[in-house]
Amino acid sequence: TENFTLYEFLRSSIAERNPSIKKKQFSPNSDVLRNLQLTAELLQKVRDLCNKEIDSNIVIHITSGYRCPDLNKLVNGSKTSDHMYGRAADFKLYTSKSGKYEEVDGATYKKLVELLYHNKDIKFYQLIKEFGTRSKPAWIHLSQRYLLNQNGRQFLEIGSHTNNKYKILDLEKWT
Repeated sequence: TENFTLYEFLRSSIAERNPSIKKKQFSPNSDVLRNLQLTAELLQKVRDLCNKEIDSNIVIHITSGYRCPDLNKLVNGSKTSDHMYGRAADFKLYTSKSGKYEEVDGATYKKLVELLYHNKDIKFYQLIKEFGTRSKPAWIHLSQRYLLNQNGRQFLEIGSHTNNKYKILDLEKWT
């Protein structure tokens, strides 16, 4: 897409250090590539929304995109993880201040989630506010299941404030 490359979805420092995993990580099949394209298009919509409604300098940094099954197992990912199919990305938001990129505050993450909650035109399977604190996630997990026709727009959270169990995201409790 305009702001995302395939490499951003494939890179993994863990895979880089393990030659057998690296080869698999950087050789996704055509189904995974199709899903990665759809995931990139979803993230592009999210970035465009951020730039229009929050801050024109926001960028999305993908911390975890596609994970080949061996990599997913190595990082203790879910056995049914959408990452293994190219349908998910974990990301952080950054904005430029004084010519230097810095991660946004918790209020900006909350604003993004509120915008997505009210914008029914942006379809996705799950948005998960993961770990961090009640006020600021460590990252956001966003997945799509367009080809499976399963975009239920679930808003979830997990972290110490949920006893490390997935719960429905309650925007009222996001302080």
